[in-house]
Amino acid sequence: MWETIILSLRLNKGLDIKEFNNKYKVDFIQKYCKALNKLKNNRLVELSDNCLKLTPLGSDLSNTVFIEFL
Repeated sequence: MWETIILSLRLNKGLDIKEFNNKYKVDFIQKYCKALNKLKNNRLVELSDNCLKLTPLGSDLSNTVFIEFL
């Protein structure tokens, strides 16, 4: 599961949350609520239209982002 998150975030299109939820039968937002809030507050990710993407700062600090999902 975390491999999909990390590999998707490395792409410009980001992680399709709806697709992720269907594939793994989980609620991504609920499962990673604390991590998402922390990362959004630190301007490392942005969430829009059911898609999670790294910000430019998040791209620079991508390993910090990925650790939150392990």
